[in-house]
Amino acid sequence: MFRFRFRWKFLAWLLLLGFGVQSGASGQEYTLTITAEGVSNSEGVLGVLVFNSPQGWPTDNGRAFRAVAVRAHPGSVEIKVFDLPPGSYAAVVLHDLNENRKLDRTWFGKPREQWGMSENPPVHFSAPSFGQARFTLSRDERISVILH
Repeated sequence: MFRFRFRWKFLAWLLLLGFGVQSGASGQEYTLTITAEGVSNSEGVLGVLVFNSPQGWPTDNGRAFRAVAVRAHPGSVEIKVFDLPPGSYAAVVLHDLNENRKLDRTWFGKPREQWGMSENPPVHFSAPSFGQARFTLSRDERISVILH
């Protein structure tokens, strides 16, 4: 009986050691804190989509690497995105007034809701590219996004 218990404890210890090594090998994950500047009112939510590739950028919710939403309030709103591995990302922030998870537009295509992107790229007649909004995450990071 003693030998069985000893082996069981030894096996359990080896398994725990193995899990510890494996979880350490998965790498560090970081927190991205986005401050959305210039939120106009407290209607709806501020939604953030974080992309790790140009596929789906900037509107395809299903292709986003992470999606987070928080209640809106006027002024500056802080949004935290947790558990991001190191890498290149681009983020888009939407003040989704009616919480339909998309940027509503006028009949002429002009946005009805506030939006902004990481790196605050210049806005012309179409959405800035993934490359214009891309940033590198290699530690916990804070960025500011100015809403239009």
